[in-house]
Amino acid sequence: MDVLLDLHNVSFGCLFGFIDGFVAKMSKHLDFIQGDNSGKKTKYFEVQSRFDSCDLGRIKWHSHWKQYIFEPCFDTIWSFDCLEDLSLFLKNLNLEHKRGERSDKFAEKINQV
Repeated sequence: MDVLLDLHNVSFGCLFGFIDGFVAKMSKHLDFIQGDNSGKKTKYFEVQSRFDSCDLGRIKWHSHWKQYIFEPCFDTIWSFDCLEDLSLFLKNLNLEHKRGERSDKFAEKINQV
């Protein structure tokens, strides 16, 4: 299955795209906010609730596993929908990294569909 089809899969209720260094937030419940990664090779994102802007965790590069991972904040609870959105975001972020795509190329692909 093509990655762009995964990105636009309506059943997930979300669309993720990287625009101007920040994430276009289309998850129903979560905001993925790209942090300042000046001088670093990889990105990191703060994950917040869209309901009350509560910090839920952070997505960052894990060098031993060679992939982006999610570190949840202590004492957070997760629904199936939120886990599904988070999983899709991580999947596409890791695919982007693996392919060596830059953020602007990723955004161009999304806008072409």
